[in-house]
Amino acid sequence: MFRKPDGITLTLLFIISAFIGVMFYLNNKSNHEQNFAVYYNKLGALELIQKDYDSFLHTSLSFTNYDGITRQLGEFDKILKELEKSKIYEAFGNDFKSNFSIIRKTYLLESDLLEYQKSMNAIIINSIHYLFDLRKSIAITSSVSMQEKQNVDDVLFMMMQLFSGLEGQENVIQNILKNTPINKEKNINYFYKQAKVLQTNIKNLKNPLQEHYTLALGDKIKTTMIRLEKSNALKNKEYQQLNLLFTFSLILLLITLMFLHNKSLKQKKHMRLTATVFDNIEEGILVTDANQKILSVNKAFKNILGYSPKDCIGLTPKMLQSQHQGPEFYENMWEEIKENDSWKGRIQDRAKDGMLVTTWLSISVVRDEDGEILNYISIHTNLSEIIKSQERINFLAYHDSLTELPNRLNFEEHLEHSLQFAQRNGTKLAILFIDLDRFKVINDTLGHHVGDELLIKVAQRIEDVIRDLDMLYRIGGDEFVVTLQNITNNDEPARVATKILYVLSQPVTVLGHILNTSASIGISTYPHDAVDMVDLVKYADSAMYRAKDLGKNRFHFFTDELSLDMNHRLEIEQELRNALSKKELYLNFQPQYNLVSERVVSAEALLRWKNEKLGIVPPDKFIPIAEDSGLIIEIGEFVFRESCAFLKASNEAGHKLERIAINVSTQQFSEKNIVTIFNNIVKEYGLDTSCIEIEITERYIMESTTNNLTILDELRTSGFKISIDDFGTGYSSMSYLKTLPIDTIKIDKSFVDDLPTNLNDVAISKAIIALSNSLGYHTVAEGIENVEQQKFLCENACEIGQGYYFSRPLDKEAFFEFMKSFA
Repeated sequence: MFRKPDGITLTLLFIISAFIGVMFYLNNKSNHEQNFAVYYNKLGALELIQKDYDSFLHTSLSFTNYDGITRQLGEFDKILKELEKSKIYEAFGNDFKSNFSIIRKTYLLESDLLEYQKSMNAIIINSIHYLFDLRKSIAITSSVSMQEKQNVDDVLFMMMQLFSGLEGQENVIQNILKNTPINKEKNINYFYKQAKVLQTNIKNLKNPLQEHYTLALGDKIKTTMIRLEKSNALKNKEYQQLNLLFTFSLILLLITLMFLHNKSLKQKKHMRLTATVFDNIEEGILVTDANQKILSVNKAFKNILGYSPKDCIGLTPKMLQSQHQGPEFYENMWEEIKENDSWKGRIQDRAKDGMLVTTWLSISVVRDEDGEILNYISIHTNLSEIIKSQERINFLAYHDSLTELPNRLNFEEHLEHSLQFAQRNGTKLAILFIDLDRFKVINDTLGHHVGDELLIKVAQRIEDVIRDLDMLYRIGGDEFVVTLQNITNNDEPARVATKILYVLSQPVTVLGHILNTSASIGISTYPHDAVDMVDLVKYADSAMYRAKDLGKNRFHFFTDELSLDMNHRLEIEQELRNALSKKELYLNFQPQYNLVSERVVSAEALLRWKNEKLGIVPPDKFIPIAEDSGLIIEIGEFVFRESCAFLKASNEAGHKLERIAINVSTQQFSEKNIVTIFNNIVKEYGLDTSCIEIEITERYIMESTTNNLTILDELRTSGFKISIDDFGTGYSSMSYLKTLPIDTIKIDKSFVDDLPTNLNDVAISKAIIALSNSLGYHTVAEGIENVEQQKFLCENACEIGQGYYFSRPLDKEAFFEFMKSFA
């Protein structure tokens, strides 16, 4: 039994019907405009031929070739027949039949006139030839007087002028012919007799011209064209009214849908489906009749599958079948359509160009009130871009977007499978945890675009030196991991690590910058170091940090000792994150002596940490962790502020110091506004920038970039003093001394410890002092612990010293108390 459709179904059918109506409306409007242009152009062609004919009659009455105008009138007849047989009556009204009938009758009369002219023209030309023949005979007849011969020539000449269209000769000829007596020469009589007939014929030749004007064929064509224009204007007005009516109906329909939406959730779903037909016009729509003959398709259908209405109207949707789905698929589809009046599913169709196009196909059946099928409507949603996007999303879920290497998620899944394989087969594997040295400096100073390009080149270099069965992953900013399968001993990962270190140590050109890079690599192996993924990765990471601690640009295998160090390191980092808020960090100050005057002239601020859980943590343990974790930025600003506060308090207490030395980490120079921050703090405490000596390590000089040196220049320009700490522990900084914006060189404690007995330390210390003095720098010696060291440095012109020989680092109160001894 046929069920009476509910309101939602009726609304949906109405929307689909309206949509189909709009498609037909737009199609008819387009056809109407095309038909108008065709009919109007053909009438214009008739008008043009008529004008040519009119011009012909005005200019061509004698010695005329009628072939051209005859062909044009033949074309006129052809075009007129096309118009008479066309559908112009259906499109613009049956009244045009009378117009074409009048044009046809007029055309036939014009054709008769032309035939009359052609025959008269032929008679006249024959008469002229006859007169010329008579004139030749008269000219050689001796019995004819010269006057008679001259009269004959005059008549013939004026006759030719009259035939050629020259006015004014007709009366003269008339008088000559009227007054000419009968001559005894019969040729003379024949000549004048024929001349009179010719004069009459020439006069008759002009009569059709007047009749032509009376027929006014051009006016009849023009009237028809005007009538066509008016009829077209009325049609266009009808289309405009239909368009307004459609718009109003659409608005009314949307209001109805909103009302139905508020009635029930079920109606709301149907309303959304209905609105989709109109709102998502980019979806392809195909409409067939009950016999599945295609009636229409929209533009989106052509955009998706390439078929225009002309290509597919009258055919069936089978033309789209790609054979990708078998007969069973289509049988099930039609079975569902018969049962549910609809079908939805993903399908691959064959486009016009032969390519496969994946679409989401929705087929609906349209029935009349009696339940008879009227139409099938299919909506094609192009899934090609969605599929591409999904494939890209799936790719990016497991790959790094910059280097397109497998990412951390991919690494973890692959490592888990590799471990399972190794367990089943009793094989070994290793992972290499690779971290670029100084990458943050490059990224912060040259920009992220340079850093990104460097990472791409690093990935390419590593891929070039690992085996095909090994895998390279990018798991973080500058962190890469290599997994090595089926290793037999530790020599294999060591060889791979050595290759990687070598290729990464080679200069690389990135966007015009020549960069020197290196890496630190940590190695852990299965099953020797760990049997699960988490520990294996953790141990490799720990080994990598040990490689960095040992000087970078090297690899290091994991050991049990590193496991303890790593746990301790994590514990330190966790506690350090709350150290400032818990006020566990504080400063000690070590006096700096003028070795000649033996008076305290300055002090060095030294950071200390006492944790309730860990106790006193040495600086060499927690400061590197603070740098690696980024905590050094906040801690460094705390040290700078506390040092300025101490210097102000010392001056106010009467313990005048020339300056205070503050250690600044390399990481702090990545802050773009570091110079502004320092200047603001100094101003806040009312100090002069010349009282602040900023200590940087020799490592910073060796790793310096243009940006870092610019910051040093800005600090020096602001009045700060610059000091190089731990000088002599590096190998390339001496060549930079003459160009660096520095004031002081500090001799590292390692060169002072064995003075004056160790000859190597003696030679190095003397060289550093001499070099510093020659460049006009101050020299400070660290770690002086006995009088012999103090005496040696003083004798060799070292200006300032510090160490336990003079005083241990002191807190503020102890420092002030200590200073009283110099009052």
